[in-house]
Amino acid sequence: MTSPSLEYISSMRTRIDELVGGFVGEGEPYALLDWPDYSNVGDSAIWLGTSSALTRASGRPPSLVTRLGRFPDTLDRDLPEGSIFLTGGGNFGDVWTDCQERRIALLERLPGRTIVQLSQSVFFADPKAADATARAIEAHGRFTLVVRDRRSFDWASARFACPVVLAPDMAFALGPISAPVSPREDVICLARGDRERRTDFDALRDLAPFGPVVDWPGEPRHSFDRLLSSVARSLAALSARGMARVERVYRWEEL
Repeated sequence: MTSPSLEYISSMRTRIDELVGGFVGEGEPYALLDWPDYSNVGDSAIWLGTSSALTRASGRPPSLVTRLGRFPDTLDRDLPEGSIFLTGGGNFGDVWTDCQERRIALLERLPGRTIVQLSQSVFFADPKAADATARAIEAHGRFTLVVRDRRSFDWASARFACPVVLAPDMAFALGPISAPVSPREDVICLARGDRERRTDFDALRDLAPFGPVVDWPGEPRHSFDRLLSSVARSLAALSARGMARVERVYRWEEL
């Protein structure tokens, strides 16, 4: 018997497949930008889910893959047609300003191209930064913003002149996954330690009796794991274009 939680995950994957299928079809070329070459388990799951959904929709890997912030100036030449997908996550806004600046630069460089920002959470503290993004979106003309929470949907729908779609986090596109090992703890409190932290240290101390309080795993300490991380970053930074770059990224995923 299928459990309700597995049915829910499967339904979320179906919703994502329907969404992605509206932008890329069987055999069509597309680009997938913002490979997260850093240690964040959530963003890695988002990337793998995105890759899975796009492959199911198109029957092929992307024609072009780039790491975060390395959008090539030759993107329009390397991929003259086809949709451009930006990986989802939680960096749409002015918390991570460098990500947003590169996103706006891409819109300004490729007006009229189909660009789809996959499931994001949106947050702006500075109204001027929000206005700058709104102007770039309106001027571009073919941008779709997919968001993963109701607050972001309501906020963006009221301010951006583009289609805004509410959809699941792209990690759900992986579907149900069997646990590779048995849990060692009944409860783990996942608390960010970077600028997205929403609790103070007193609150973290109050959580400690319930179980370990941890952040996402950091850079691996084992020498072999560090080597693999270094290889991943190096592969992503190579200047090779087209499928050569795609093959390098996918070989890293298989590691």
